[in-house]
Amino acid sequence: MPDVITNVPEASPERERADSRLMRRAAGRLGLPYLLRRVVLVVVVVALYLMVANFILNYGRTVTYSGLGQPEDAAVAFLTRVNPYLWWALVVILGLIVFFWLKAAWTDAAAHERGVAVPGQTLQGLASQLSPSSLAVMRWVWNDRSDPFSIGDLRRAAAETRGGRIEKLRLVEEQEALLRAGRPVRPAPGDLPPAPPLPPSAEVIA
Repeated sequence: MPDVITNVPEASPERERADSRLMRRAAGRLGLPYLLRRVVLVVVVVALYLMVANFILNYGRTVTYSGLGQPEDAAVAFLTRVNPYLWWALVVILGLIVFFWLKAAWTDAAAHERGVAVPGQTLQGLASQLSPSSLAVMRWVWNDRSDPFSIGDLRRAAAETRGGRIEKLRLVEEQEALLRAGRPVRPAPGDLPPAPPLPPSAEVIA
């Protein structure tokens, strides 16, 4: 069971947005080298594919089927007619292979980037600039301490801070305290109050 984050102070919406932007910028700076590597990989692979595809099409234009018979033969005439489409089909199939390989490579590289640990210097800088409420969100995101705090955790903390996680943590802390004390939990906004008890039924006069 996850530990309840306690002593979460209230934060204004303006401060939440500012902290979220600060965390996003830090995550963007850390992830920029990995993004550039993925972009370079895509550019290189696409350039190689275009070179190979151009070579295949140029080669296909030089292919003749005269070795199979006379040009007026039905089989030779048919192959000559469909020859351009055959090589274009090969180029399309190769393009699909390249596309799905690039997609898988991009996904794997992005997953690796999300798991990269945030340097201690960056964490120290964030700890000195963020509000205590946003730092509580970072601790909540980093619930599994078997792995170091990563770029993916930082991005999630930014999204959670912008999405109202601070207020949710405060409500969880309040509910946990009320339940431990044995008192009823304050109804959430929008909940209907409990119905009043029914009066005792009147006695029937014989």
